[in-house]
Amino acid sequence: MTGNFFKVGYNNVYFSTARSMARFGLLMLNKGNWNGTPVMTDATYFNQMINTSQQINHSYGYLWWLNGKSSYMLPGAQFVFNGFMTPNAPADTYSAMGRDGQFLNVVPSQNLVWVRMGEAPDGSLVPYQLNDAIWKYVNQLGCTSTNINDINLSKTLIQIFPNPATDYLQIKSEKTISKLEIYSMQGQILRTFELRSKTDKLSLAALPFGQYILKVQDGLGYHIVRFTKR
Repeated sequence: MTGNFFKVGYNNVYFSTARSMARFGLLMLNKGNWNGTPVMTDATYFNQMINTSQQINHSYGYLWWLNGKSSYMLPGAQFVFNGFMTPNAPADTYSAMGRDGQFLNVVPSQNLVWVRMGEAPDGSLVPYQLNDAIWKYVNQLGCTSTNINDINLSKTLIQIFPNPATDYLQIKSEKTISKLEIYSMQGQILRTFELRSKTDKLSLAALPFGQYILKVQDGLGYHIVRFTKR
């Protein structure tokens, strides 16, 4: 998995990729085990994540929203609603629903994990109804498994080279870049660049040797790339 926390307003927001989110979903689907290697070894904590963790909101485990319960409460509200939180999803679904509509859904009965990344279309902080609406379309899909080797991963929206770098870093984007930020691996912002182009060449002379995070803002949103200076 890749990703890092960044300050956005008064929130610390985790920026990552759809593939990394899916990998975390697969880890949950396999009860904390990755290809035979136990990663989450606290079975009691894991069970409290995917089951009701308290009596205030039956549809909430530790950091996961649970479907199939008799009632639910919504983020930021004190009202209790009867029924499933996600009526179009299987009853055993549990979901991570993040800021602006970043969804990770795990369904043990269907051996299924799916993710959604992007902006919230209605501007709400946690658009839970959007997650349910997407399920209407997921239920119509006839899915078959795909070999990872059959997927073309060569095309990317952001390209950086050379990596590892020495004196400079060349950035190329399919959309016009408006802002670049360089962060330390601890999430501390080090440099900021305001741009209006699809390519740029950054001098790394002031940076010591090590690994860094490059945050790129363009017409499609934010992109997070790791690079090394040596």
